[in-house]
Amino acid sequence: MRINSSLIIKYIFIITLFVSNTTYSQSLEKIKLSDTVYVYFKKDRTIIYNQQKPLDNYIYTFTYLSKNHIYQTIWFQHDDNRFNQIIIKRRKFIKENKDIMVSYPFLKKFNYREATKLFDNKKVFLIDKDDIGCFKIKLKEVQVSGFYEQSIE
Repeated sequence: MRINSSLIIKYIFIITLFVSNTTYSQSLEKIKLSDTVYVYFKKDRTIIYNQQKPLDNYIYTFTYLSKNHIYQTIWFQHDDNRFNQIIIKRRKFIKENKDIMVSYPFLKKFNYREATKLFDNKKVFLIDKDDIGCFKIKLKEVQVSGFYEQSIE
């Protein structure tokens, strides 16, 4: 029995299309209307990543480089002393809340001011990819801080 290679490629394309649509379907309107936003953070080489652990704090940053060569940063800080809410959920929580989950590629679709407005008056939880296990994930409540402008001229 001979298998047609173009048929296999079509099946792979269709499966990839369905998987990518269910994984990254963030809804701007649902995020604006929601009182809680979940920030998905994954270390990779396309973003400027900063995770520090001074004392009991974790700081995560998303950094924008504007057209005028100015760095603008959104800070997400988890402080065990102040924001002690850490929630453990089942892994299916990610699929159930994918519409109100924000990632760096999603935020890059907007300018810096629009991106920071998404977090105004909302409870924000951070999901670090390193905190996702086989069956459970850890959500850390974070405080979203203003930006720090720095010129590289």
